[in-house]
Amino acid sequence: MKKLIMVVLLLAGIATAQDLAVKSKITPDKKAPIKLDVESPADSIYLECDKMPEPIGGFAAIMGKVVYPKEAMEAKIQGMVVVSGVINEKGNVISVKVEKSLGYGCDEAAMKALKETKFTPGENKGKLVKVRVALPVKFQLQ
Repeated sequence: MKKLIMVVLLLAGIATAQDLAVKSKITPDKKAPIKLDVESPADSIYLECDKMPEPIGGFAAIMGKVVYPKEAMEAKIQGMVVVSGVINEKGNVISVKVEKSLGYGCDEAAMKALKETKFTPGENKGKLVKVRVALPVKFQLQ
């Protein structure tokens, strides 16, 4: 039941995360890829591309991997964590970071769920590319 509730809350939180992504440093630029101290275009990391990566099994697959931390439950912590990660050309998550923290183990739980997820790779102009994605994970007690 908690997993079903978390999936529903994830879908409700997507719009919020998109607003957070716009307000944070993750601002899409349709004209040029964002680069992370790299020399060759092959290492470019896109924030937006023609075909964005999608989690295999959908967002429900990611949320099924999220475990509400015991420490957060005991402290009755609720809220949203926003994590971002780079999806490589093979659909693997190669780096993850917390964009909006909640603490009490929630950040780590959201990062772990994203790291364990396989994605369909992103494409831009017919080529597989690295893409940074943001994921909102809402933690709510019943």
